[in-house]
Amino acid sequence: MQSLQKFLKDQGRVLASVAIAGTLMAITVLPVPFAHTAPTANADSGNYVILSMYAGSPGSRFTVNGYGFGANEQVQATFAGLTVGANADSAGNFATPTFGVPYLPAGPYSVTVRGLTSGRTQTASYYVHGYYPTGGPSAYYIMPNQQIGFFGHNFATNESVKIFGPSNQLLTTATADGGGNFAVSNVYTVPFSMAASSQTFRLVGQTTGFNVSFSVVVGNFYPNINPSTYYLGRGQSFGVSGTGYAPNEPVDLYVGGTKMATVTADGGGNFGTSLTAPSSGGSFDLRGTGTLSGQSSMRTLSSY
Repeated sequence: MQSLQKFLKDQGRVLASVAIAGTLMAITVLPVPFAHTAPTANADSGNYVILSMYAGSPGSRFTVNGYGFGANEQVQATFAGLTVGANADSAGNFATPTFGVPYLPAGPYSVTVRGLTSGRTQTASYYVHGYYPTGGPSAYYIMPNQQIGFFGHNFATNESVKIFGPSNQLLTTATADGGGNFAVSNVYTVPFSMAASSQTFRLVGQTTGFNVSFSVVVGNFYPNINPSTYYLGRGQSFGVSGTGYAPNEPVDLYVGGTKMATVTADGGGNFGTSLTAPSSGGSFDLRGTGTLSGQSSMRTLSSY
């Protein structure tokens, strides 16, 4: 009996050792590595989409990759009013054709993907970098009969930009360079009728659709006519000078209400000439009127 008990006791130690050894083996055995794959339609993580780019400027392009949609189903992806289709494979995965980013105001836009059979839907956000065009005239203050040019920056590459003047008059069309910039000179000659006013001009991008508006102040001419003397004898000659007329403007000269001569101002709006006092004597007016600007200057002289 003692021998049987000893045998069983010894067998118990062996079984215990085996159990302990088995436990240690279970603890120390490493898991078998596995390769990560995109989820399929049956994956616990569900379906999802990945964009090749998540932000870009108008004119850039991106694609949509989808995972976990219905097997072999047709899928539609929509972005900013544009829709493209794709066919999922047997695992429910697909890649769409390329989306071209339209010219939109800057901001986030949704990309929505829907399986036409499964009804599974996913969205992603795409941020459109905006164009911020600027521009203006060659001068913000200009005189009548002067020419004005225009410039623009940050338009689209090689974009056509229409330039509109007062009363929405199309003045010309400029073309931006590879950096979206342009400059054109001597586009518009400001008429004398716009003197002493503010006029609006616009730059309108034909690709981006952006509109840049600005105002130009048109000045006026304030001429002065000056006699060489204010007191002179009847029928006596006297000198006359004028300043502040329009460049190269013809100026009509009147003595006592009678037109006596027409002189042409130089490039600076100045002139000099001589006239004769009336033979009747007494006071008389000397007046010089620009024939283009319509501006006048008058002085009162006396003859004896």
